[in-house]
Amino acid sequence: MSARLAILTGTLAGQTRDVGPAGITLGRDPRCDIRFDPTADTEVSAHHAELRMENGVAIVRDTNSTNGVYVNDSRVRGEQALSDGDVVRLGARGPKIRVETQAAPAAATTKGSTTERVAVAVGRQTRGLRAALVAAVVLAIGAGAVALVSARRADAARSTELGVLRARNDSLSSAIDRDLRSMSGRLAGLDSALTATKRESERLRTELASERSGAAVRLLSAQIAKTESRRGAIAVAARIDYEAIARTSGKAVVMIAVEMPDGQLFSGSGVGVTAAGAIVTNRHLIRSMDGVLPRRIAVAYADTREWLPAHIARVAADGDLAMLQIDREGPYPFVANVASDAPAVGAPVAIIGFPVVESAPAGGSMDSATVRSTLGVGTVSGSSTGALQIDAFATEGSSGSPVFDATGSIAGIVYGGARDVGGRVVYAVPAPAVSALLH
Repeated sequence: MSARLAILTGTLAGQTRDVGPAGITLGRDPRCDIRFDPTADTEVSAHHAELRMENGVAIVRDTNSTNGVYVNDSRVRGEQALSDGDVVRLGARGPKIRVETQAAPAAATTKGSTTERVAVAVGRQTRGLRAALVAAVVLAIGAGAVALVSARRADAARSTELGVLRARNDSLSSAIDRDLRSMSGRLAGLDSALTATKRESERLRTELASERSGAAVRLLSAQIAKTESRRGAIAVAARIDYEAIARTSGKAVVMIAVEMPDGQLFSGSGVGVTAAGAIVTNRHLIRSMDGVLPRRIAVAYADTREWLPAHIARVAADGDLAMLQIDREGPYPFVANVASDAPAVGAPVAIIGFPVVESAPAGGSMDSATVRSTLGVGTVSGSSTGALQIDAFATEGSSGSPVFDATGSIAGIVYGGARDVGGRVVYAVPAPAVSALLH
């Protein structure tokens, strides 16, 4: 069987694509086989889904998209087999794609076909070559065995010493791992941890200089690299006061609940930017790609129980950003500072929002529940004019979460994540675009 995709809606409507042996990827990232418009197809994640053929059956898989994959209006959890005529949708309001399957042409089976004759002729011509190749392999294996025995004898005297070095370095790594897991606020004791790892790296380098065995050199080099990596992780974490950011800015983060005219409920995150109740979030959260607006919008500030009605105040022309305005008079918690530039690659950041929340009411029916945000830590791993790439965690409900730099300023707004990484690579609209929306 083979499959063809017919795109029914969205910016690529009318196009068709065949599904090859390697499958096909769909999303807004330039590396996807089918790339949707990053500005217009906002329901689509950077790496949204992939479709492949397996044993003659077409299979679609949700690659950790923000807004989900639907088959015939039913949400896909993981992956799902497809039938001819099934309609796949990227997000509840995103582009629709029809799957068309057809039987592949039967392979030629006529006895004595051209293909078979060529195969027989090739087999005859290469019989001698194969025999020579086997002999060469046998000789190579014999020579390798002799060399292996010699190497083992030369390294036997060092095996005990290398075992001691390995155990000592593994013990160091375990200690550093425990320090990283127990970090909170400014990570008490970081100076001593950095000093200890620096001393251990210097000791390992001294031992490395005295080694002559190739195996010992490789082992100690790996140990040093591992220790240096741990030192780098601690040093990065020490550059940002997560506790202070949560204390000063966390209460300005809001959960956003949206009810569409068809009754569907969606939720996400946002951040207050004025005392009067202006909130920045994602455009794709409060407007469908077809331009349909919500019936109701409500927001709840972190650590509160009250849901407040709000309306759309402004939508960015470029970038996945929008501004909401609370309908009731303030004052409300807010973050005053937006960074003038995007953080540099390697800079530590904090993300505060409401991941893993799939839906919430767009009215005041959650009076008994206190809204609790989650703080995640990360590092900027890539930067461009239109996007930040962050090694952190995000999933459904994270859309619109503010990204804070080491000064506590808003450095960006989360809008999606990469596929096949379990939510560990996050994309955000950088601070300059946020400033443009506010002004």
